[in-house]
Amino acid sequence: MQYSVAKEIFGMPWQISAMGIQQYHPVVAGMLNGAVISEEAEPRENLNYLISANTLTPMAWSEENDEGQDEEPNKEKVIHVLPVRGVMMKHDMMCGPRGTRTLANRLMSADADESVLGHILLIEGPGGSSNAVPELADAIKECKKPVVAWVDGLMCSAHMYVGSYANEIIASRATDLVGCIGTLIVFQGRKSKSDEDFFNVREVTIYADEAFEKNEEYEKAINDFDFKLTKEHILNPHNQQFVNDIKANRPGVEDKHLHGRTFPASEVVGALVDSIGPFDTAVKRVLALSDYKQPSASNSTQAAGNKNNSIMKFKLVQSALGLSDEDFVAEADGRRTFTQEEMEALETALGQNNSEELQSQLETANETIGQRDETIADLNTQLETANSTVTERDETIETLNGEIADLKNDAADTGAQLHKKSDGDGKNKEGAISEKYDNPFDALDEVAQEYLGKSVK
Repeated sequence: MQYSVAKEIFGMPWQISAMGIQQYHPVVAGMLNGAVISEEAEPRENLNYLISANTLTPMAWSEENDEGQDEEPNKEKVIHVLPVRGVMMKHDMMCGPRGTRTLANRLMSADADESVLGHILLIEGPGGSSNAVPELADAIKECKKPVVAWVDGLMCSAHMYVGSYANEIIASRATDLVGCIGTLIVFQGRKSKSDEDFFNVREVTIYADEAFEKNEEYEKAINDFDFKLTKEHILNPHNQQFVNDIKANRPGVEDKHLHGRTFPASEVVGALVDSIGPFDTAVKRVLALSDYKQPSASNSTQAAGNKNNSIMKFKLVQSALGLSDEDFVAEADGRRTFTQEEMEALETALGQNNSEELQSQLETANETIGQRDETIADLNTQLETANSTVTERDETIETLNGEIADLKNDAADTGAQLHKKSDGDGKNKEGAISEKYDNPFDALDEVAQEYLGKSVK
């Protein structure tokens, strides 16, 4: 049996809901009956992580960050998410979950990171040992960055106590259970003068004469079922401190909220919780409380465009370095720093392009340019010939049009006079000048068209 767990279960004040007791009872019963607790890794859902303040996407929190050994802090602004799940204990448990002392160290380490804007406590728990609360509560009070608690279904007793120190509390749903403000203790054992047990073993607890008050709370409860001293000396002082701190941290609470009852979140908005909303509501509240302004979409697009341009423009450099598109990107301003290995790779690639190869490439380029110039000269000659032909044609047409005009003018004068024939009596008689053409203009037009057609052809 793990002693650190057992000592917190028995004989210590607890701030936990009945649901938490029921959930933990099988573990306790197994420990009392000799069950061996095997050491396990911390549950994945309990690990802290980061959220990018610009893209709002999750990012891993490395062990280097957790231990404060990271030489170069993360430049991107982030939000730190610290899950506070399961029964709350002060010390780490062999079965996986970490105690509040470890959680407090993680919180303070993240708060010291310049890239962290604030924290989200992702709370899902029924409470736990009362001595586990101060470790995490003190860390929250010392945080210089804003802290928002987001309830993931359950925030009771000790978890309610811890969450009350956050700047804001947001429940995930109206049906989330919160509250259960109260303190209890569990005594288990035999009377100081016990009859023989199943193994015929008798148990007797004996105190020195001057130690008549030693374990009095326990002995009264076990031997006489008298709980007065336990309440006065242990439970009430713890519980009064619990109530006083809740009142100080949550000014909206009423007396009805302070007697151990558990409430749906929808009934205690403005008292035990500030609002109800999904996880991204908590993210936005941290950004707002930290006064962080997310970059505009145009700036983000421009930065992405610069990175894409650095990939498209310098494919030869990328090939020489042997880097993928993801690895070969420039900073937002288009610059990029090369490592020693990358510089050596570039030097090698440039050395392979010797002068003979470059000269051959130059001659090929010059030959291509010469061929292009010859083609252009030939096309210019053909254009000049075509322009000359068009000019001659236009001049011929203009000359012919002039001659036709002259012919028509002469024909008009001739046609005005009618040919007169002499009849037998010596009198003149009007008639056509030609037997073929009654109108002299018809003959003129036929001759002109024939002449014009031959000339054009």
